[in-house]
Amino acid sequence: MNRSDTPEFRTAAVQQVTDGGRSIPAVARSSEMSAKTLANWALCARGSRRPRRRPESQRANWKRG
Repeated sequence: MNRSDTPEFRTAAVQQVTDGGRSIPAVARSSEMSAKTLANWALCARGSRRPRRRPESQRANWKRG
């Protein structure tokens, strides 16, 4: 997990979009992150999409390679 990917950071970034009325690209730029990542977080927060997690065996292989 990146330093900026803490649950608090995610919540704050999504709230800027949902409650603050800012656009995803604007929040992503100011947070120095990908707009696609923020869009995925916003979808998950709305319940429109479940967070994806790789199976443990795939995560172990990914970290090695």
